[in-house]
Amino acid sequence: MSTTAIRSLDSILAARKAQVTQARTQHLISLPRNGDDYDSDDDEEVDGDQHTGGTAHRPAQAALDLGRAANQIASRETDVRKRTLAALAEAELNADQLKPLLRPLLLRFADEAEKCRDLAVALFSRWQRAVDASEVAGALPFLVPVMVERLGSDTGTEPSEEVRAALVTLMRDVLLKCRALLRPYLRECGAIALGCCRDQHPDVIKGLCELLAVVAVEVLMPLVKANGDGPKQVKPFSMKLLEAVLPHIRHRHAAVRTSVLRALEELLLCGAGSFVETLVGWRLKNNVPIKEFYGKGDARLNYLADLSRDRSVIVRRQLHKTMSRWMSEMQPEDLYEQEVRLAPYLASGLCDEDAETAEAARREIERLGAEHIEKNIKDYRERIEYGHADEAAAARAITLKPPPPFKCRPTLGARERIMPHFRCLIHPICAELDTWTSVERLQSARLLEVLLVYVEGKVTEFAHQLLPALAKGVDEDNPELAVLVGRAARQFAQFTEVDEYLPQLVTSASDDALNPLSKRVQHVRLLQPLLEGMRPKAAAYALRKYVVPLVADEAHCGTQHTQLRKAVRTMLAAALPASLQAASAELRAHQDVRDPLGFHLLMATLVHCASDPALVPTTVVTKLGDGLEETSTKYDEGAWARASELARSLAPPLLAPLGPDDEGRMAAEEESADEARVWAVWRTKLAARLQAEGHAYPEFAETALELLDRLAPLGAAVPRPGLRPTSTFVPAPTLPTVAKDKSAPAPRRVLAIAECDDFSEDEDDEA
Repeated sequence: MSTTAIRSLDSILAARKAQVTQARTQHLISLPRNGDDYDSDDDEEVDGDQHTGGTAHRPAQAALDLGRAANQIASRETDVRKRTLAALAEAELNADQLKPLLRPLLLRFADEAEKCRDLAVALFSRWQRAVDASEVAGALPFLVPVMVERLGSDTGTEPSEEVRAALVTLMRDVLLKCRALLRPYLRECGAIALGCCRDQHPDVIKGLCELLAVVAVEVLMPLVKANGDGPKQVKPFSMKLLEAVLPHIRHRHAAVRTSVLRALEELLLCGAGSFVETLVGWRLKNNVPIKEFYGKGDARLNYLADLSRDRSVIVRRQLHKTMSRWMSEMQPEDLYEQEVRLAPYLASGLCDEDAETAEAARREIERLGAEHIEKNIKDYRERIEYGHADEAAAARAITLKPPPPFKCRPTLGARERIMPHFRCLIHPICAELDTWTSVERLQSARLLEVLLVYVEGKVTEFAHQLLPALAKGVDEDNPELAVLVGRAARQFAQFTEVDEYLPQLVTSASDDALNPLSKRVQHVRLLQPLLEGMRPKAAAYALRKYVVPLVADEAHCGTQHTQLRKAVRTMLAAALPASLQAASAELRAHQDVRDPLGFHLLMATLVHCASDPALVPTTVVTKLGDGLEETSTKYDEGAWARASELARSLAPPLLAPLGPDDEGRMAAEEESADEARVWAVWRTKLAARLQAEGHAYPEFAETALELLDRLAPLGAAVPRPGLRPTSTFVPAPTLPTVAKDKSAPAPRRVLAIAECDDFSEDEDDEA
């Protein structure tokens, strides 16, 4: 075949290909109905029937001429428009076939039939997904005004929720595809966003939030970074959008709340850092807006506090991520003022009930700490290069296991990032620990515990303020709160010097007219977690100087108040033995020979057991005849047995960690002896103290001696020392010595003779 013939054939094939392409675009496109094929020659008849008002149609066959589709879409008859749009939607048309129909489709966005509007939006969305950004950008001048008319109107032009959701989705997709071309349409995008903010449909709100995020990232943020005055110029626009979308943060759907948080995250970074004050419901103290005097004020809500205890884990995680990003990327002038309001909600993630969320919050704080050190390396270079040994020693000195999610001591950067904000946070934390609402009290106790891990010894400055708040939180009325406050108290005692807070605690727990019994009970209960959190050396010092003298005081160990008595018994039975055991090495190394600690502990135990109201004898008077009565004293044998058993069980755990005393009467082999031998070693010294100081507690001094006889009998040959009479204390008649096999002191019997009245001589004469 010649070259000329080949070229002629190629030209013929090219022309044929062009004809086929044109036919696909403009000529007849068959649309199968119900799976049947039909002849395109029937189109004329069908179309003729439609234009002449005929109603005879072939239900199984239809044909559509794309050249006439634009006219059919604009038909006055609703059925024609519906059928045409439905046929276009069912046909697998490509972008080139849909492009000539874009303007007619935009007109159908305002169609009176909801079905037509829905199909028109769907067809336009199909086209924009199939083309590139350059072609979509060409349609923006026509699309944006229509979207403003349908979505940005104050009256809510579009009545259908589904169509509104489809319109918002279309606008979001268009903006995502044309990111670089949005600046000329910023005003229109703002109008659309404000209009959608009035909607309550979940899909509309989620699409709106994605639209706002795109506008913030692609338009507002570049304007902020463009020049020095960028944040001030963009702030009014950002604040308007934030105020409009904020009410949806309390939507009932967790997915909507999450989407709103993402939108807030992007918008607030666009020069609107002061909006944090609105999020936390902050108001300047003693400052009331004038409009509130006329009933026009708005309620201040702490949205971040509600989100921090949101029932959805996804929402809480998004909150912590948002707080971290704000603290990292906010403008410095805004961050300087607002960081203290954001830090608590990021730190609250550390005590989240979801372990993964808590760990994520910890990692975010560590990341922020690393950024802080990097930005301020000049201030920390010397400490990092030369203070690593001190850091390691401080980490080894910590004896208390950190709370979850901590596995070790936080890094220097994390501590330095959180520590400066504690001064502002301690006041609301202490105030909320004293409120009547349990939710806020529990959340504040959890937050305090994790903050103390970062603050460490710096908390000493606030000991006078923190101690009363902790004491009020250990009430038995709220067991869950008592556990959390106890954990916070352990962290407090781990890093605070004993002399900085225990004198205040002893003063508040002492028997003083200014200290009500409820306050004394609270501070005695607080002693237990404080002792558990102390380091061994500090615990030994506190026991010798403060704790044992406080417990051994007659006002505490001999109290008749039920709750205070219960708190003291808990100290003797659990807190003191555990603390003595933990600090046993320090106590033995620094034991005072002249004033052994074990003696005071046994004395407190003896007085506590002897002051039991059940041991008080009852007096029974029996009439023997005219003028004669017999008075007998009865003892509750069961109460005496319980008191003796309690004293025997309390003594060994208190004395075992202390070792031998100065006089060697408690030999090493007797440290593990039975209860009777433990009391026998100290019997003489205890009896002498009761003899010398019995006037200090005359109500139960005699009972204490009787109880001591039961615990460590002397026998008949060794009489018990008598009590010296004083001006305030006169001992009762000496009771018989109680033998081992007797269960209670012998009853006393007194014969009383009633005297008759004498008559004078004058009265006899008159008689």
